[in-house]
Amino acid sequence: MLEAQEVERQDIAAREIEVRLYAAEKKTRVQRKKLADKVARVAITAGGVGIILSVVAILFVIVAETLPLWRAPVAEQENTVNLNLVEGDGARSTRAGELPGSPRAMVKPLALGVDEYQEITYLVTEAGTVDFLSLADNHLLQRYPIRGLKDQHPTVVYSDGIHRTIAVGTANGMVIPLMIQFSTAFQNGERANTPKVTEGEPFQLDPEGRPITALVYREEEGKIAAAALLGPRLLVFFAQREKSSPLGPTGSEEYRLDLSPALKADVTALALDQSQSHLLAGTAAGEVYHWQVDDPASPRLADTFAVGQKVGVGISALGWVLGDRSLIVGDTAGGVSVWFQVRDQQRPQETPYRQIQVLRSHSAPVTVIAPSPRDKGFLTADATGTVLLHHATSAQTLLELHAGSNALGLLAFAPKANGVLTVDTQGQLFHWHIHNPHPEISLKTLFGKVWYEGYDHPDYTWQSSSGSDEFEPKFSLTPLAYGTLKGTFYALLLAIPTSICGAIYTSQFMHPSLRSFVKPTIEVMAALPSVVLGFFAGLWLAPRVEKIIPAVFLMLVALPLVTLAASFLWRLVPLSR
Repeated sequence: MLEAQEVERQDIAAREIEVRLYAAEKKTRVQRKKLADKVARVAITAGGVGIILSVVAILFVIVAETLPLWRAPVAEQENTVNLNLVEGDGARSTRAGELPGSPRAMVKPLALGVDEYQEITYLVTEAGTVDFLSLADNHLLQRYPIRGLKDQHPTVVYSDGIHRTIAVGTANGMVIPLMIQFSTAFQNGERANTPKVTEGEPFQLDPEGRPITALVYREEEGKIAAAALLGPRLLVFFAQREKSSPLGPTGSEEYRLDLSPALKADVTALALDQSQSHLLAGTAAGEVYHWQVDDPASPRLADTFAVGQKVGVGISALGWVLGDRSLIVGDTAGGVSVWFQVRDQQRPQETPYRQIQVLRSHSAPVTVIAPSPRDKGFLTADATGTVLLHHATSAQTLLELHAGSNALGLLAFAPKANGVLTVDTQGQLFHWHIHNPHPEISLKTLFGKVWYEGYDHPDYTWQSSSGSDEFEPKFSLTPLAYGTLKGTFYALLLAIPTSICGAIYTSQFMHPSLRSFVKPTIEVMAALPSVVLGFFAGLWLAPRVEKIIPAVFLMLVALPLVTLAASFLWRLVPLSR
């Protein structure tokens, strides 16, 4: 009896010890879980806050990167040069009877340009010289006499600010091509620009020796084309082509054609594209004549179109946007419009010019047009001293510059499109530095339909770059947004039924041990923002996948086939006994 009671007491004591140990162990586990919960809560909270801050930081970066796109262009006027009173340096610019550094009167300039650093401007003058002036101190740095003139004097000068070519027309019907270049060297840490004038071979455009009053000139790969006015309605086209044979060039052949019979009004402006295919002449009646001149032996009058609807408004200036596909038309009422060829739907073989953009007008007749050498922008100047900066693609007028109240006869863009120079009829040269990095951006170009060069109609297009400097950027975000929504829609068509079926299988049919692993994994993946997953995939996953991209695509086909084959073979294996 006593032994039984002793055993019972010992059992009770053992059970009490076990209960105490279990309680202590349970308390320890609870404390560990609480600690783990606290650590997890802090980690999850820190991660969530970090993700929120990261997303906010990304938004700030996006805003910081896109904000400059909407900043208005800025122009800063530099010093004004009085060309009637320019100081010479005595070493290269003085004439007999003049003292070094003494002021001397400048003759009328016929063409204007500037180097890429906007330190030296050059003027082709009526005296038959090319004068290089310092924009910093108004000194005449160098004077180059045009040797091809001989005893003749220039009557008109054509200047191509994009290709740096100049053609001088004379009083006896001769044309002298020029090329102006600047070489840069560094001496003792300072930059020195040295101008160089190269004369081409002069040619007699008019054999009768009549004075040239207006001129356009193009030269490319040995081909020369020019058109000149020898009177209000006397238009002559000239072309020079090299003869070739299997043994090489054998000389050149010249073409001269009188285009005057087609004219019904006085010609006031000319334009010839760089490919020497299209010659256009604007008239005082407000019409533009378009000749197809790619075959110089037989130019063809392809089209005649009226620019304005107002009676008595004539064409005062013609020019090209970079690439020579879009034609800029300025008229005597101050109107500015952009035209380019569009295929005729009724006659697909014909591509007449159509008006694409109408930009802000001047309050006086447009006198001169200058294209940007970097983009689809251009300058227009009028008879009251106003210069407007336009952009053809975005149809915006970005800047208005004022150069006194006199008419402006010469206008030039800096080679980097970051400067503007103009000369008025009184010999005052005005110079501005401009900052205009994103002229093609507007709400219309980002979200609306835009009529691009070479297109038959306005369209939503995204094409941000090309291999050509003459490319017209296309920044429509509409196709990008539409493509994103379309991709999302098709992805949802696949993802929604797959995810619902997967959720049903996981909750109702999957083994509990496997579900305890799969369910938390899916919940963690759902908690991660797609931005973070994309960032992770772009920086870590993509560089590794790109090395095995063929295997990744083959895996989509090979994995199901291998799985099916393995299961089929497994069923053929005999059961062990």
